Amino acid sequence: MFDVLRYALVASALWAIAPHGGKIHVELRPALETLQKLAAAQESFDLVFIDSNKTEYV
Repeated sequence: MFDVLRYALVASALWAIAPHGGKIHVELRPALETLQKLAAAQESFDLVFIDSNKTEYV
């Protein structure tokens, strides 16, 4: 198993120096919680990448 938080921190550091990095927001929580949060806030987005927790499906 890899350390998700470590990868998110590395990616965030790289996005911080990217021209449009300020537009990127990382959510480290179950996808259903994130989607419910976005729906409740009526937020819009261009793209969402959801890496599911596959152990929940076994």
